[in-house]
Amino acid sequence: MKSMLAIVGAFLGLAVWGANFALAQDADMVFTNASVLTMDDQNPTAKAVAVKGNQIVFVGSSADAKKHIGGETAVFDLEGDTLLPGFVSGHDHLVASGWTSRGVSLFGVETVEEALAKIKEYADSNPAEKLILGYGFNQVSYGRWPTKADLDSVVSDRPVFILDYTVHDVWMNSKAFEVGKVPEDEADQVPGVMFWQRDAEGKQTGIGIEFQWAPAFRNAGAWDPANEIPAIQERLYNAAAETGMTSVHVPLIAMPTVTDLQLVKEDEKLALAHLHELEKKGELKLRT
Repeated sequence: MKSMLAIVGAFLGLAVWGANFALAQDADMVFTNASVLTMDDQNPTAKAVAVKGNQIVFVGSSADAKKHIGGETAVFDLEGDTLLPGFVSGHDHLVASGWTSRGVSLFGVETVEEALAKIKEYADSNPAEKLILGYGFNQVSYGRWPTKADLDSVVSDRPVFILDYTVHDVWMNSKAFEVGKVPEDEADQVPGVMFWQRDAEGKQTGIGIEFQWAPAFRNAGAWDPANEIPAIQERLYNAAAETGMTSVHVPLIAMPTVTDLQLVKEDEKLALAHLHELEKKGELKLRT
């Protein structure tokens, strides 16, 4: 199966097929022997593309592309593989959102019992982890909300935080409430919207709704921005680039400091400084 390669920019806007913006100038990169998809209805395919700096300077035949090959030009023979304009994402949390998929995955799990078995297996297999993280629980599939008593039955010695499939709610065990410094009478941040779920007697069931849980999550040590932001950013940008994404709009950094404006600002300063440093080094893989 032929691979697909994405190139920064778009082929649309070339007024003349095979046009040279600067006649026979040496390009930085030339892609030749390709199956180029131009997205131009008048000239839908080509064989070669030449790039100088951040601009496409030629689209046309492999033979004509030779005019743009100089001593310093990097030439890529794609051997018939597909080349197309890069994908531009208008909304992706690619800087730090990887914190939402750490630990044990519960996607596809349909019962509380099966979820508990997977959590126990993960915890038993990772005895050195000081807290157990997970994601993907789904109370709709389970037919009920899980509880901290459920979690306590499989992991009681370490805090457990399991994000739901929307990453808005969290399922916690008793140790997570203890280490997270959550008092039994803690007030809801936004009553009816952001709150601790409670039973008929008013006791916390183990579910935090809409980031009510975020301070406990941080108190327990589940967020280390100085180390995690660079690591997560690298992993997510690499994955995005491999799919052909070349530009991204990051609407918010989207971290578990979301309920504390001062902490949000501190985390965003860290993230922006990291991105700028990558940009200065020429190592930022996506236009951001």
